[in-house]
Amino acid sequence: MGTWSAFLACRAPADAQQIWPDSQSWGTPAPGWAFVDVALSFDPDLDAALAAAPGPALTAIVCDSDFAHVRGAVDGVTQWEVFLNEKTAAEYDMPVPTTPGAEDGELHQRIGAWAAQAGSPTMDRAALQRVLAGGHVFADDALHELACVLGILTSRSEPPADGDNRGAVS
Repeated sequence: MGTWSAFLACRAPADAQQIWPDSQSWGTPAPGWAFVDVALSFDPDLDAALAAAPGPALTAIVCDSDFAHVRGAVDGVTQWEVFLNEKTAAEYDMPVPTTPGAEDGELHQRIGAWAAQAGSPTMDRAALQRVLAGGHVFADDALHELACVLGILTSRSEPPADGDNRGAVS
């Protein structure tokens, strides 16, 4: 059984559940953040979601818990994107970059600049590198850890249990 979901994180005054009315909260958001998911059967328009969320926002697609494609944007303009569990994404013929995310210093700088603009100026770059190195079996767990590193979810937040995700299929 794997997760097939789309995720949206945005800061107030944007309202993630107004952007995606059929979504549910995911994890424990840090103050000022909303983090929601919606089953992929909803077919969300991620570009429209980013455009509707002023300021910093993040979208992700998790495919069968195998990999996730994550984008960070400001005012609807993508600042960075990364695949979590890159090796698995490559096996699905996704357009992964030639330089792995864990080794891409320029990507780390763009993510750090985005995080600072999003209100997390002290993002732990070593923790970011660990998440991008792909040490997770499930992409949902990697996404959860990335959201904690970026300051979107609280560090005490636990990923939702398998049964709590409407996008899970067997």
